[in-house]
Amino acid sequence: MIKVIVIFGCLTFGTAAFAQERLGPQDYNDDAVRAMNTNDYKRAVNLLNQAVKLDPTYAVAYYNLGTARFLLGEPRTAVVALEKAIELRPSYAEALNQLGVAYAELGEYEKAVSLLERSVNARPGDSTAFYNLGCTLIRKGAFDKAIQALERSIHLSPNNAEARINLGFAYSRTKRTNEAITQFEEALRLRPGDADSQFFLGKLYLVAHNKRLALTRYEELKRIDPVLAKKLYDGITNGRVVFVSEK
Repeated sequence: MIKVIVIFGCLTFGTAAFAQERLGPQDYNDDAVRAMNTNDYKRAVNLLNQAVKLDPTYAVAYYNLGTARFLLGEPRTAVVALEKAIELRPSYAEALNQLGVAYAELGEYEKAVSLLERSVNARPGDSTAFYNLGCTLIRKGAFDKAIQALERSIHLSPNNAEARINLGFAYSRTKRTNEAITQFEEALRLRPGDADSQFFLGKLYLVAHNKRLALTRYEELKRIDPVLAKKLYDGITNGRVVFVSEK
């Protein structure tokens, strides 16, 4: 299961601003962040529009506006705000990451990869940006490069189960079955109830000609997802291995 995640920038709130009668751009931005933290993205957009109207050079507000638009399911309008944030601050790593995610959502993978590469270059310790780059490269079909990005993400954040799932998927597509099995086993250690990982690991055990372990995954799946369990059992009994790529 391939997932692309989004992050918020690190924002600081000022308490003294609330005593002022006239709100400034920072106040609108701070209120918008509070609205976003309660999933009120429409209100956040309205507040952030006020912030950038008062200060058209406010890169953080444009970043948050793009993020709010994205979370409203509007990646195309998100792109406009995020591009403005980067125009104002070309090395804004969070905005580069978020704009890359927006373009990936739109299926424009070349642009997405370019932006995410700029993001990881601007902030090489950001595991999330490497994760997003790896997921986008998987969508693009560039599995070897995806492996490099996801390995780096896991090096920076070893307990990220999603990164391990996607790395396992990329390994499987490059016929590195044993390495794929290792990643899915570790993902299940981190997140034992994940049905998709149980299913995919069972299929990988079949590729490795280990029917006994595949049956173990089947027994686990029966408890949490009977539909996937049946699919796995059919593969075990008829010897066919059918992989599920993306959802």
